[in-house]
Amino acid sequence: MQYFVGRLNQDFKFEQVEGTKTILYEKNTETLENISEKTVYLFADGCKKIEIPFRIIEGTITATQEKIVLISNIPQTELDGLDITEIYKRRWKIEQFFRFIKQEMRLKHFFSRDWNGIQNMVYIILIAAILLIAFMYFNKRKDYKISKLSFKNQLQDEIIRDVVIHCGGDPEKINSF
Repeated sequence: MQYFVGRLNQDFKFEQVEGTKTILYEKNTETLENISEKTVYLFADGCKKIEIPFRIIEGTITATQEKIVLISNIPQTELDGLDITEIYKRRWKIEQFFRFIKQEMRLKHFFSRDWNGIQNMVYIILIAAILLIAFMYFNKRKDYKISKLSFKNQLQDEIIRDVVIHCGGDPEKINSF
């Protein structure tokens, strides 16, 4: 069986499993408070009961006071509700990372079907991402688009300077050209 952790909309229909109680956690996490957990049966399309029990973990986001509802099929014997909230938090960070790689670093498709080519492309993108983030940090910038353009221009200028020096020229004359 595949385990999962996800988020539910707040307008879902459910029925609490008989013989189970709602667990109220006294401990809050970094980002969630008022965390509770119950084992439920969900209803598909509002009327048909799904006979598989799910765990529902509810809480309030500390920063916005927004209610969040998580769903999982991981047994309580393996992880408690606080651990499931931590898994969801990490999952969200991973999704943000992939969005960054796809949108900001433009890794949308691979140029090679060879495993070695795919690995090399991913490594190059990751190295470029690290350099871009370091550039943004040291230059106190927040916008990816302008930072990428500025980084590319500064890198190009440095490469041209190095080529001019290597060829025996004076790099100070580049600016007068």
